[in-house]
Amino acid sequence: MPFPCHRHVEAKVNTYSMVQFETNRYSVPVKFVGKPVTVRASIDTIDIVLGSEVIATHPRLYGRKQDHLCLDHYLELLLHKPRALDDNTRVFNPSSLPAVYGQYRKGLAQRTPKANKDFVRILLLHRNYPAELVKNAVEMAMAHKVFSYDGVYNFLLQFNTPTHRPSPLRADKLAGLPSVTVDRPDLNRYNVLLQEGGGLS
Repeated sequence: MPFPCHRHVEAKVNTYSMVQFETNRYSVPVKFVGKPVTVRASIDTIDIVLGSEVIATHPRLYGRKQDHLCLDHYLELLLHKPRALDDNTRVFNPSSLPAVYGQYRKGLAQRTPKANKDFVRILLLHRNYPAELVKNAVEMAMAHKVFSYDGVYNFLLQFNTPTHRPSPLRADKLAGLPSVTVDRPDLNRYNVLLQEGGGLS
């Protein structure tokens, strides 16, 4: 097994929630601003480590003065400052998301003043649900013209809830139940009624 080849450098998360390695900068979740971290660099990957936890992973940049930003790292900040989505921030790159997200965001903007906040809350759903399910929920909400975070979340819960199938009772549970026999009715009695004119007219 080859020995892992890494370079370790101590760093600090700056006020923009970024860590510098060589001349390039890499984002980390905003909750770690001001924390001392270790940059673990391999030939193609940058891991940013706090204690024993890897808090961010990026592809390694080999240019100069470049930034690699992850939108997920800034979602809490955008939730409290939703207008930042409209300020041409470098953090938010619409082309990094499926096209339906941009279309849905436009629909939100036409219907609610909370459009940006709702949109950020929808993006936060990716932390707890598979990306494909979230995208399907957005598509379904758009198809039904339901433009709100609650609408998307409702569709997502429907996709994520398995169909309930009752399991058969165990034999030991059936053993204590009384046995009931139901006699089949004699349908000839109804035929007699019909022949005697006692049926419904």
